[in-house]
Amino acid sequence: MRGSPHYHHHNNNSPIQYQQYHQYHHGFGGGGGSGVGRRARPRHGWPEVAVAVYAAVAVAVTVCYWNGLRGDFVHDDIPAVAMNADVLGTGPLARVATNDFWGTPLSDPNSHKSYRPLTTLTFRLNHYVFGLQPVWFHVVNVILHGFCSVLFARLCISVAGLEHKYGLLAGIVFAVHPIHTEAVTGIVGRADVLACLFFLLSFLTYHDTRWKRRERVLLSCTFGALSMLAKETGLMVLLVNLAYDIYSSWGHIKKSFVEHKQTEEYNSFTRRVSKTIAATIALLTFRLYMLQGSLPKFTEPDNPAAFHDSSRVRFFSYSYVAAFNLWLMLCPSALSHDWQMNSLPLVTSPYDIRNIGTCVAAAFLLCITCKILSDMDAQKHSPQVLAVLLLIIPYIPASNLLVTVGFVVAERVLYIPSMGLILLCVYGLQTILNHKKSSNWVVMTMKFFVGFTLLLFVARTVLRNSDWMSRPTIIKAGLKTLPHNAKMHYNWANYQRDVGDTQTAVNHYREALRLWPSYASAHNNLGTLMERSRDAEHHFLAAIRYSPGHVNAHYNLGQVYRLMNRTKDAVAMLERCLMLNNGYTAAYLLLAKLHTGSQTGRLLKHVAAYQPKHPEHQARYARWLRDNRRVAEALIYYKRAMAVNMEHRESVLGLARVLRDRGQKSRVYRLITWWQSTRRRHSVPGGGRIVFAGDLYVKGWQLYKQGQTTAPLPSAGEPPPRRRNADGKMSMCNGVQLSHVMIPGK
Repeated sequence: MRGSPHYHHHNNNSPIQYQQYHQYHHGFGGGGGSGVGRRARPRHGWPEVAVAVYAAVAVAVTVCYWNGLRGDFVHDDIPAVAMNADVLGTGPLARVATNDFWGTPLSDPNSHKSYRPLTTLTFRLNHYVFGLQPVWFHVVNVILHGFCSVLFARLCISVAGLEHKYGLLAGIVFAVHPIHTEAVTGIVGRADVLACLFFLLSFLTYHDTRWKRRERVLLSCTFGALSMLAKETGLMVLLVNLAYDIYSSWGHIKKSFVEHKQTEEYNSFTRRVSKTIAATIALLTFRLYMLQGSLPKFTEPDNPAAFHDSSRVRFFSYSYVAAFNLWLMLCPSALSHDWQMNSLPLVTSPYDIRNIGTCVAAAFLLCITCKILSDMDAQKHSPQVLAVLLLIIPYIPASNLLVTVGFVVAERVLYIPSMGLILLCVYGLQTILNHKKSSNWVVMTMKFFVGFTLLLFVARTVLRNSDWMSRPTIIKAGLKTLPHNAKMHYNWANYQRDVGDTQTAVNHYREALRLWPSYASAHNNLGTLMERSRDAEHHFLAAIRYSPGHVNAHYNLGQVYRLMNRTKDAVAMLERCLMLNNGYTAAYLLLAKLHTGSQTGRLLKHVAAYQPKHPEHQARYARWLRDNRRVAEALIYYKRAMAVNMEHRESVLGLARVLRDRGQKSRVYRLITWWQSTRRRHSVPGGGRIVFAGDLYVKGWQLYKQGQTTAPLPSAGEPPPRRRNADGKMSMCNGVQLSHVMIPGK
């Protein structure tokens, strides 16, 4: 038995001591013992108050996130959910195990390497049951957050040893903390919430002796594996389990080394540690294997400090980012969905005033660490130890210490570390209020401060939820918080371009370039809005200069050269575009327009073979075959197009023309009649209309009248044909419309 820490509760000026102690037993894991770190139950048993604690936390979650349920897919939700074939179910289920979080094969050099198949499966199930309705994705996120909040409250009471009311307070603070809005209201934040859920289950299975389970270590490691499959940081729970077990068993460890005698408790400890270390190594090996031999590739805007030549600047900047994250958890006033580029300027000098904040944070952690080390024998402050472990260890993957990450600050990665800071603060509050020398004035002041903080947190969370309602609201909120962030202006310009406010879009693209002159995508998108070809050429060349692999800039520059009648330059640029991406369909189609004769046919045939599931490409090649009097081959490709989509308009018309050319008039009549009746039955909107009447059939077999049909929309993956809009501006391929450009480096 260890020394017993004393907690004092202030009640009518009469201190009452509550003694809590740790009692350790052997047989944890494979044996039949009761586990490690057993704590005497307080005067009121946990089961008697558990329902009240759970209900209070659930109410707090519901109050805070009710208004967030109406949000749309925004920011990372679009590529990771709304446009992800693994979520929509358009690809085989097995691909979830081999693709990254964004739906790209892990073997692809451009893969983000974020392997989170469990989260993707929950998205897929969400879509399978409710369809692509954002509200149900939000509902699941809020429910998961509620479970995490409840489990955290249990951790604080059952393992950390806080009094019930303080454990409840910790759970409520976690439930309403504004730093969690990105993880809860942002749909892709489910990765962090789901990882936290299994993180807590793993920790509680290992350390909460009230969870009477056989093979606790095995079950804990299983939950740890599920946490890692939800998000990579979940693996850190196994290290937290190890570290806290070492602390809790320190008495037995020290006794074995001092007396050179292995006790049963020590042997039980070594068995637990051996199993956990083996599981950690196995899971880490699996995760490294899934990288497929390469690390993710990031650019300077994603994480500017990582690309700086000076190690001193990198050290100062990384240290400041860690201190800034600590400040965000303490005071979440300035929140943003994107902290890339120059949101946090690099710390280039030791005399930078921001280093003061870094030193304060470092001194704070150093003092706590020293206190923990001095408390290893007495172990009077186990909540403090657990808080530091939860705060530091889960943050390590995002700290740039092990690998370079693709972001500067990401609020959702603070979801798990915030538990440590909350536990530390609530434990400090309990210590102050239970101290026998605390006056009534101190008690009342602290209670007022806690109540006021909770109200502020609830209000800030509700307001922050409203920022996540739609694409314009989240971008405007980001601009308000970080007006010096070039990417915010770039995103706002993209939105204004999409809604037709061209001048505002141009202004914000220019502001983004003023803040970050080497912003290649901003140059590319600004070039698409230029009225003069020379101006467009300037911006596309700048985009290629700053980002030689920018495929869209090469394609757009080819469009400009075509407009300027510089055919050779256009062909050279498009061929370079295809060298960068040999699957860029639009470049093949544009080259087909620039070439003549058999070369055009070869290009169109290649596109038809490369994308057999797109009827537009089959019909386009079939039309070329018919124009070149290769009617039999044209008939084959029209049939292929209709095999993909029986109601594809251009294929029906083309097939009818081929049949007419071959003199099969009765088949033409049946085809058109069938197609017309099918269109009426299905009421397909926006597809145009073919006017058919008996007199047209008799008089010359005209299939439709000029002007009575709507031109088909461009095919998937193909940009609109080069043209000038009503305002005289050129239409080109704008990079923001392509999924591989929309995907951020998170």
